[in-house]
Amino acid sequence: MGPQSTQVVHEPLAANDGEQEWTKVQRKSRRGPKARAQSAKMPTRPGVVTATPTPRQATASDLTAQDIREQHKRIYDQWLESDCHKKLEEIISTKADLAHIKRAVCFGIGTFDPEDGAWEVKRRTHVQLAAFLRIIGLLEAKQKSPIQCLFQEPVFSANDADFISQLGHHVVESPAGFELVDESTLVYGVHLYREIYSQAIAKAIPAVFVGTGYDVWDNYHDTQDLDWDRLKTVDAACEKVQFPQDKGYTTFTSTSLHWRRPDGSG
Repeated sequence: MGPQSTQVVHEPLAANDGEQEWTKVQRKSRRGPKARAQSAKMPTRPGVVTATPTPRQATASDLTAQDIREQHKRIYDQWLESDCHKKLEEIISTKADLAHIKRAVCFGIGTFDPEDGAWEVKRRTHVQLAAFLRIIGLLEAKQKSPIQCLFQEPVFSANDADFISQLGHHVVESPAGFELVDESTLVYGVHLYREIYSQAIAKAIPAVFVGTGYDVWDNYHDTQDLDWDRLKTVDAACEKVQFPQDKGYTTFTSTSLHWRRPDGSG
């Protein structure tokens, strides 16, 4: 995959999140179009382009899949006691007229073992995974049938992928995840590039879309020259509710749950 010019898109934060912005670096590399490196996710000063990291190489100091699993259990158990989880349960338990969901695709969740070892970055990734898995569990109970879970993340290390496999789920290479999205799919992607969202919803309006909504992007001046037709279509076809916030963190800032209406169409 050849080089591509870099474009910076600042994703807006909610009004109560201060003056920070997410700096997004759009470029292509062998790690995929979005290559969601942790340095490109963290809040930075407006207008500052974070450094493009080189692909990870597994080393003896990397966490094993079992290490990652143990960390995840601790963080997951803590998150289950949070208001974020309780509010998420309430939202899903009271939602009626849900479309039947056969599969869920999680896009760009990030590595569980960032190169700098930053705890806040690890925690964010684990909490986003915890929320994804909890949503799936609640929906499976509601519809009384299983949901296949797939993960597409170009920056996964081998140990990240092994951890996901140990949980009983599958990791796919880009663009396989995009191609699997249909009207019976749940699409989950928090704080992604606009390009990734566009690819994820290109074929069909999913049953559920969790991510940054069109209304947030539309209010941000740096996105005025981007193509929003598909996101506008999804926005019009869905009911939306703000994703419960992870108190004290920006884990789910500017994120919404989009439920396709029964009469929604792609």
